Amino acid sequence: MSSRSRGLCEDASNFAKQAIEQDTAGHVASAIFYYSEAAEALLQAAYLDPTMAVSTNRKAYEYLERIETLRSGQGKPFQSLVSDLEKVEFLMKQALLEDERDRSDDAEPLYMDAAELCLRVKSTCSDPTAIKKLALLANQAVDRKSRKSTNESNSPLKQLGNTAAHLTNKVSTSNQIGSFSFPTGARITPNENAASGTTKKLGSKEIDVLKKTSYINNKVYPPWLDGEELHDRFAYPVTFIDKDGALALSPKQKAKFRKWVRPYDLSQDPKIIHVISSFSIRQTIVSDCSFVASLAVSAAYERKFRKQIITSCIFPQDKQKRPIVNPCGKYLVRLNINGIQRKIAIDDTLPLGNDGQLLCSFSHNRDEFWVSLMEKAYMKVMGGYDFPGSNSNIDLHALTGWIPERIATKNEESFKANSVFARIKDGLERGDVLVTVATGALSNTDTERTGLVSSHAYALLDAKQIKDIKLFQLKNPWSHLRWKGKYSETDTVNWTPELIKALNYDLDRAKTSDNGVFWINLESLCHFFDVIYLSWNPKLFKYRYTLHDVWHAGKGPGKDSFNLGDNPQYKLEVIGGTEKPIVWVLLTRHIVDKEDFANNQEFITIHVYKTDGSRVYYTDNPFSQGTKINSPHYLAKLDLPTGYSSYTLVISQHEKTNTIYYTLKVYSSTEFRIGEIGNPYICQKRIVGEWTTQTAGGCSNHPTFKLNPRFKISFPTHVNKKNRILIQLKLPREYYGGFNVQSEAPGERGSIYKKSSGAYRKGFVVSELTDAPSDGPLLIIPSTFDPGCLGKFILIISADCQINLSEHK
Repeated sequence: MSSRSRGLCEDASNFAKQAIEQDTAGHVASAIFYYSEAAEALLQAAYLDPTMAVSTNRKAYEYLERIETLRSGQGKPFQSLVSDLEKVEFLMKQALLEDERDRSDDAEPLYMDAAELCLRVKSTCSDPTAIKKLALLANQAVDRKSRKSTNESNSPLKQLGNTAAHLTNKVSTSNQIGSFSFPTGARITPNENAASGTTKKLGSKEIDVLKKTSYINNKVYPPWLDGEELHDRFAYPVTFIDKDGALALSPKQKAKFRKWVRPYDLSQDPKIIHVISSFSIRQTIVSDCSFVASLAVSAAYERKFRKQIITSCIFPQDKQKRPIVNPCGKYLVRLNINGIQRKIAIDDTLPLGNDGQLLCSFSHNRDEFWVSLMEKAYMKVMGGYDFPGSNSNIDLHALTGWIPERIATKNEESFKANSVFARIKDGLERGDVLVTVATGALSNTDTERTGLVSSHAYALLDAKQIKDIKLFQLKNPWSHLRWKGKYSETDTVNWTPELIKALNYDLDRAKTSDNGVFWINLESLCHFFDVIYLSWNPKLFKYRYTLHDVWHAGKGPGKDSFNLGDNPQYKLEVIGGTEKPIVWVLLTRHIVDKEDFANNQEFITIHVYKTDGSRVYYTDNPFSQGTKINSPHYLAKLDLPTGYSSYTLVISQHEKTNTIYYTLKVYSSTEFRIGEIGNPYICQKRIVGEWTTQTAGGCSNHPTFKLNPRFKISFPTHVNKKNRILIQLKLPREYYGGFNVQSEAPGERGSIYKKSSGAYRKGFVVSELTDAPSDGPLLIIPSTFDPGCLGKFILIISADCQINLSEHK
């Protein structure tokens, strides 16, 4: 048995187990789906390996017979006649589309599925008009199929076997562990080379990072390759059911849940997007206000600027690239997750409550479903509807891939309200930014008095300045409950006729209809809201670069408050010019578990040092000091001089205990180069020493200095060059320490080599020697500043050649 046949048999076994579970539980639709998948896998295995055809075909027949039994036992067609006709027409459209793409191998099974479904539905149908239409569609399918193949068997089993072959090869396996790969040279994400504008190929290390973080909450989300939507199958003769199962419901949903429904259960003429609008979005009882607010600002942007954000990431689509309803129930949503665009496969089942209302976010236009499907895709990645919550920096980045910036309004040192207002207003007018705002914890008195919700996200739809009055237009994702303060619809003082006209504000309508949209002045927003989340269009920057990397838990100390030498570091060279460059650096930590959101203990940041691009060890004197935050995104906005300059970027985290995978992106208005600062050393030696009552001699200012321990570095006899050596001394943090380096004897020219580690430092000292002679041993003399400081220390020597390290007696 070939490995491929074996894999198909294993798939069939897994599908059969799920089918039996669903069958036993009385879930007829799910059982039919899984029995069908099992049969198709077995038939394909037999097709690939004829020696196993007898046993696999027998088992496939059993599954197919059970499917027919289940269908007949329902007392009516498996799907309603209307739904089945929709499926047939969709199968035909998809087949014709594959024909137009000159992909007959993909088109033929779709024609077969369409014909088979026509015959099946026709056999249980009593409507003459429907029977006539089904016959016409079946004949069209057979005719198109016969044009493509002249030796096709009329055997239903043969047709089903060929269909299975197609399905096994073509159906997306995005939710199966280990079922995808990163093709060499594939364009996975826009990853421009800053110098030339060409696409950067991913290295093996980057591919490994992206593969490892494709597994999120025990499900896999592959990369969205260029043209990915062209290679996925959306048309099925049986309604698609997500192999990952139904999404976990939140406790509030469970208390009201009645059943799972599909768009055709709720609407006679469902659409994905009827009219893209922020005003139609309504959040219900799922705790994802920041995501719904992000949907709202994205929809407002698309409506205003006619640039697709939501529309472009829902599939299948028609020839005009507009999302279309799939009567077969499968959709793909493209989201930016863990460093790249990824493929999220979902079915269209939605939770319905006892009152007949959806228990998820939805559109007020009850015939359109983009809001519910987008939310479902994101909730799937996040582990289910029992979502612990996030923030709009995370959610907007997932939706758009734009650059997240966080501004705390209560930061008295850095927050400049008028400047922030001007940036937001200008950015909104030019279409360069998406914005949400969030309240902090509000008392019951404040919530009652203001109409604002505690710890809640709002979409920021507009910013206007009328003379000296600065106003924001906000939307509560709940689509009701508005601000009650200044410039609310109940304010009888500040709404002047001039202001009403300037904003085109219908005050009378606002008084009678609460849609959750309101105006609030800048001062009130700064007082009652804690955070402003901005997402900037990366196309603002001409030069962009992306890299993906890993920081292993065991590399370096748990804290980097003394030593940064083991942290990931990158050399950034800004070529510059006559204008002052704008350079932003975004660090994104990959998250693979929903608990990371609920109990996020990973604090990350970026420190920037003005250097020649060499590795940094001490934490002193950063050019830009990063603040550690427990968000997946940290943005460093660098204030750089004109002309050429070089820096070292240092990734930092608080109390490192876990391996972290991350993406680093650089955005610049001018050319730049960036690269990892590697390790030039091939040999490392480590020794533990101790200052005792006899050897704690103190620094060279004291006559007892000569009592300090001494260690000898020996070089191979064949080495005859200047060597690069890194010396690190780790000592008790309460002591100031340092070391001297000198040659044991005069060199070939009679000189003595002498170096010092410089000023004495607490806890950690490092010095890099680029000119160490190899014509004789070197002595290292570690010491504390004051004599009599007792305790152990660690000496670590790294070299670009082989060395020996020993205690010098």
